[in-house]
Amino acid sequence: MYAIRMHGYGGPEVLRYEECDPPVPSTGQLVVSVEAIGVNPIDWQIRSGLDAARASRQLPTVLGVDFAGRVFSVGGGVSTFQVGDRVFGQCEPAEDGSYAEFVRVCSTRVARYPANLGPIRASSLPTMALAAWQALFELGKLQAGKRILIAGVAGNVGRLAAQFCRRVPDVTVVGVCRAAAWTEELHGICPTLIEPENHAMITGSGGRFDLVLNLLGTGFEPIAIAATRRGGCLVTPSPVVDLGHCSARGVLRIGLDRRFSRLQLETIAHLVARGTISLPPLHIEHLSSAARVHAMAESRHLNGKAVLVPGTMPTSLTWTP
Repeated sequence: MYAIRMHGYGGPEVLRYEECDPPVPSTGQLVVSVEAIGVNPIDWQIRSGLDAARASRQLPTVLGVDFAGRVFSVGGGVSTFQVGDRVFGQCEPAEDGSYAEFVRVCSTRVARYPANLGPIRASSLPTMALAAWQALFELGKLQAGKRILIAGVAGNVGRLAAQFCRRVPDVTVVGVCRAAAWTEELHGICPTLIEPENHAMITGSGGRFDLVLNLLGTGFEPIAIAATRRGGCLVTPSPVVDLGHCSARGVLRIGLDRRFSRLQLETIAHLVARGTISLPPLHIEHLSSAARVHAMAESRHLNGKAVLVPGTMPTSLTWTP
């Protein structure tokens, strides 16, 4: 099979499109014939050596976490899936990943998706959708009548989070992003938008949000804390900066550590397939172009979500679902 492998850590240039042996399933595992691969920031964090998963990887290694395709072979002890099943899921970040024509994955990290969703849209979902869903409902305990601030609402996770909030009655959602991203579509998802530099409007008088989802990084953390009311919750994937400041203000700070959930992923897939939830624009490239896609994404020259296709390319390279 062909795969994107890296023999060392560094920039996009370390990614090589090369031939290697296809995987064979062990007990409890599946091999999936990959039809589409979602690209995520964790991919280039591992590639550059910034992620902790580096320590447990043996080189050369195949990058990638998210994928969609069909079950190709089944290992012993697996009864949930059969050859030919349409599936999507996530590889373990510390193991060989999904940038390949075939991927081996534990059967507990795979779910089914509706036929009308298609593999390209399905592959874009797992990491960003689970992050948004779990930040709101598992960690943030979002309830009816609450006020939520989504800092980074124009990003892939932020857009989904704003739409997921509609599932809870009487929730007030305020989004933070630069005015250049204030499109008509984004206003439709989140009508109230504030620029990140408008600190006074974001924080109000001593914090006015029950839940703050900070997707803008550590630089925005002091504003995110100030925007959270006493007794409220701040959820962020950023490293811990100042827990003392959170404690002094009576704010519970929770790190966003995603877990795989088949139930959640299948629920989200059906919402997207029905048109209840819209995805960001999808930028589709062939698997062999992974290095170029990494360079574009890291330099922020990519609008939306990148998807790699190992087989025949679709007719359009940029597609807004």
